[in-house]
Amino acid sequence: INKFIPLNRMLAIHSHLGYCMVGFLFLATVFFFTFFGVLCSDGDQAFCDKFTSEIMITGYFIIGFVLLVGITSFFRHRIPYEVFYIMHHFVFVIYILTTAHTFDNKQRSGENNRSQTFKWYSATILYYVCDRAAMYINNRFRTPMVSNSLVRGSESSRMILLRLKRPALFTFQPGQYAFLKVRGIDRNHWHPFSIASGPQSDILEFYIEVFKDESWTGKLWAVLEENTSNSKTVWVEIMGPYGVPLADTTQFSHSITVGAGTGIVPMLSMLKQHVRQVLRLDPATYFREMKEVQSRLHRLDRARGPRRGSVAGRLWNLCRGGSWDGLDVSMRQEQLRSDLRKSFVVRHNSDELLESRGEIIKAVNKATRSFYGVVFMIVMTIYGVSLIGFTYSWCTLQIELYPGMSEVTSAFTCLFFGLFAIISIGFWDSNHIINYLDIAISVVSGLVCWYWFVKDLWANMTSVDLLNYTLLVGYMTFRFWIQAVKPRHQSSRQEAIKSGITTLERLDLVWVTRSASLVTEIVPDINQIWDNLVQAWGVDDAREVLSVRIFVTDTDEQAIRVLKTQLAGTKLYQSGNITFDRPDLGQIIEDHSLNMISQLDNSH
Repeated sequence: INKFIPLNRMLAIHSHLGYCMVGFLFLATVFFFTFFGVLCSDGDQAFCDKFTSEIMITGYFIIGFVLLVGITSFFRHRIPYEVFYIMHHFVFVIYILTTAHTFDNKQRSGENNRSQTFKWYSATILYYVCDRAAMYINNRFRTPMVSNSLVRGSESSRMILLRLKRPALFTFQPGQYAFLKVRGIDRNHWHPFSIASGPQSDILEFYIEVFKDESWTGKLWAVLEENTSNSKTVWVEIMGPYGVPLADTTQFSHSITVGAGTGIVPMLSMLKQHVRQVLRLDPATYFREMKEVQSRLHRLDRARGPRRGSVAGRLWNLCRGGSWDGLDVSMRQEQLRSDLRKSFVVRHNSDELLESRGEIIKAVNKATRSFYGVVFMIVMTIYGVSLIGFTYSWCTLQIELYPGMSEVTSAFTCLFFGLFAIISIGFWDSNHIINYLDIAISVVSGLVCWYWFVKDLWANMTSVDLLNYTLLVGYMTFRFWIQAVKPRHQSSRQEAIKSGITTLERLDLVWVTRSASLVTEIVPDINQIWDNLVQAWGVDDAREVLSVRIFVTDTDEQAIRVLKTQLAGTKLYQSGNITFDRPDLGQIIEDHSLNMISQLDNSH
């Protein structure tokens, strides 16, 4: 599903769409009051009466609750979580008011025939109710606390390391989170936290940042602090898991994970899973099989490379005396090596920087072109959905169309069809049958447009015409959406998985934290993982599959001295993997890229 719907970005999408809805509704309300107010001030009593009508009163409440939800969401990091949680559930009140908004007294009396709003969101509400019911019934557990650690850091920061017995039916992947509830603190509200333990562990670990004493985390701190004296078993309710995995190992062979403070939690889960998978392999056999896989991938890449390119590009190359297959892949790889190496030289040489300003601008424009392409695909997706909605409304509702609405429908539809034809022929790769189907659909859409113009059907479509319209626009919209969410790279990772190699080739873990006390609690676990890998594989081979770098930026010198004393005997500290300064993330990514370039023929 994640190939078609970016579930890993769903929380961000939810937030952005919510803010957009609040903004659009607020502007619509302002324009609405301005329009009605002007007409009312001109003496039109009918518009003055509308301000006190039933449909307007429900509208007042709708905009009020929408603004309440929007404002509390914007300040969710500054207000108690419980307040945000309760306010956010007022959206269900908004749904009820929205249903009543169009089912007003004039609709009930038959004076007006309004389009009812409930039919637009009933399906999603039903799915939400079913999802919540299934989660509450099938994925809620009660489990005892195994142990806990209360960590005090600099600047009065506090952290809880909570370890729970894992329920037998609780399964998860690195990057997912769960909701926790302690009845002794709050019987009604759930609180989300990322899972730090590995997917195969019998223990569920949570790293919980503590806020004010009156907050839920502050009360949990007090309960656990009091429990150290009476040793009473603390029972915790857990519900989940939620979210999507942190990384898709079916698409990528290398991964750089960067976490700050408690943001390291999901990365720790990924680290434990990665090392566990690696320890099940024999290093000599693993590197030999990887070399064979990489050699096969290189041959496949050389064979597939010339076949990439749009239909228009390949025809143009053929007209210029070239071949249908285009450039050889070795030329493309050499150009990639040259461009990347030059960019790194320029970054560290001011003279080269001044001389290469023009080329840098060209490189930046080329790099951002892909981003603009994604934005364009998303805009076209919204464009297509809007076309279907407007066309259905104008052709099925029993209303008299304003002059020009038919021309608007035809113009925007033909523009949509034309843009799809240009993009599919001139920009999308033609290495799959679906791309030739796109071209065929473009030709069919042109003929259909001509037919609708001849028959003058743009605002008077029959049910058959509407079905054809929906199929054509829907197909193009779906293709735009697929192009928007698909990976920007051409991964050959599946070839490695077919050979039985499912683990990442290399994981780079970068952790930046300003709490030396937190490092004291977490590093022993990380160091034990590293020691186990080194013992089984040896230092050199271990460094080929795993890199751990920890940057401690605590300003408390006493805490730093204590931490250095505790770390003195660990291999991570002795090897320089733990430093006490700020990281240069640009340098870290650059080093990784240079390493990939040096092994370009061996990476995928």
